[in-house]
Amino acid sequence: MVLFLTARDTNTQIRKFSCQLEKLEVAFEFLSDIVAKGSILLQAYIVDEGKRTDLPLAIFDGEPFIKAMQELEKEWQALLSEPALSTSLQETLLIPLIQQRARQFEAKIASYQKLISRLEQLLSRTQKNFSAGPIKSRVISQYELMINRNQVWLIKAQISYQLILSRLNQLST
Repeated sequence: MVLFLTARDTNTQIRKFSCQLEKLEVAFEFLSDIVAKGSILLQAYIVDEGKRTDLPLAIFDGEPFIKAMQELEKEWQALLSEPALSTSLQETLLIPLIQQRARQFEAKIASYQKLISRLEQLLSRTQKNFSAGPIKSRVISQYELMINRNQVWLIKAQISYQLILSRLNQLST
């Protein structure tokens, strides 16, 4: 990794500099140190594996980076070392949610079945009581379309319900 920088020193002279560095943290510390000594960064970028990355100059305020990065690293290590919820605990918490979702699908399925039944009754009445003509055909087509659409939604709800029951059975055993 190569660090390139352009800075205005305390004598207002423009200085260009580049150096090979092993770690990004060292580059950040170096740039912050330059600012701490009174120079103004005009440009800073890193070239690593042939790719250029411009660095945001505003973050280099003269304060040390390494200490802050070490503190962040400690925080992350502490978070990562905390035990995660056990799988059984997660599953125990998940079961009531899945049961609630199953009840919602049961209600949805019942609602679709009731709606389809009512639409079929309306279709039957229309076929019996309307006299032949374009209005009867349009009304019948509309009812048939609504019945078909709701039957598709009913099937989707039934499939989802079966998947939820399957998942619930997996968690319960």
